[in-house]
Amino acid sequence: MRSLRLRGGIVSLGLVFFAIQVYGQEPDFVISSGDPIVEFSRAGRLAVAPDGRLFVTDRDRNTLLIFTRDGTLQQRVGGPGTEEGQFYDPVDIDPGIGLVYSVADGQNGRIQRFSKEFRFLESLPVPVSSDGTLGEDDPSFRTGTSGVQWPSNSRPVAVTSSAADDLYVVEAQAHVVIRWDRDRRQRWIIGQDSGAPFSLIDPVDLVTNSRFLFVADSGCDCIVVFDLFGTFIRIIAEGRLSNIKTVDRTPNGIVVVTGHRLIEFTEDGRRLRDIEVMVQDDLIDAAYHDGRFILLTEHALYLVSE
Repeated sequence: MRSLRLRGGIVSLGLVFFAIQVYGQEPDFVISSGDPIVEFSRAGRLAVAPDGRLFVTDRDRNTLLIFTRDGTLQQRVGGPGTEEGQFYDPVDIDPGIGLVYSVADGQNGRIQRFSKEFRFLESLPVPVSSDGTLGEDDPSFRTGTSGVQWPSNSRPVAVTSSAADDLYVVEAQAHVVIRWDRDRRQRWIIGQDSGAPFSLIDPVDLVTNSRFLFVADSGCDCIVVFDLFGTFIRIIAEGRLSNIKTVDRTPNGIVVVTGHRLIEFTEDGRRLRDIEVMVQDDLIDAAYHDGRFILLTEHALYLVSE
């Protein structure tokens, strides 16, 4: 069994034994997070830009925090409100290919998009009616402006984009994924068709690669795989990913975050490795970039190098 080297030393075999006793099976690796590089009152999600900068949504302060790759705070964006550039519970961020950043502005019921200098570009309302079904328009948005007149019924909780700049959003009220084309002129619903081989139950996160859309679904404790147009492809690890939090890309496929575990799969569902993470709180997100894992709990950010 390998250990992962991190700030402060190498994991002891005692931690390995502890993990076996608690979880009933031996993980491939056990890592200890060490000391956090940043602490929060209530973090939301984590993202890593292509240039290595780290983005964390701060849900208590309704801001987006931007850090250098070593964890130094570089910029704070947003603040509470309903106007463009303001947030009401920012839940997730997608940096795309580093040119346009998309933020899931949860309680405002919209996706806000910014340039790489964080100049406001556009606001996309996520339309859901009071009964949880998808609508054509959302009356909480003022006509001709990007402001919100009153809280929306919708609840966008995760956002990602494809290399072609199609946009994908998890809408938690209707339990679906909404896809916009790159011009934002057409919208499709993914995972709602009861006649399809599989409908989404409780999607919580999503990510794309060059071929597929991967949706983390806590209702089936699994990853549901679609092509980039929304056609169902397969299910990965159905019923075996309890407490699933997020999914992200790795060089070899995807990594799934489940409480205190990072489980890496190929895109076709073959398990590559299972890493136990010894942290005080549950993980809520993780990313792999440039040979290291960046780990996020609700209260702390950690860097772990292999």
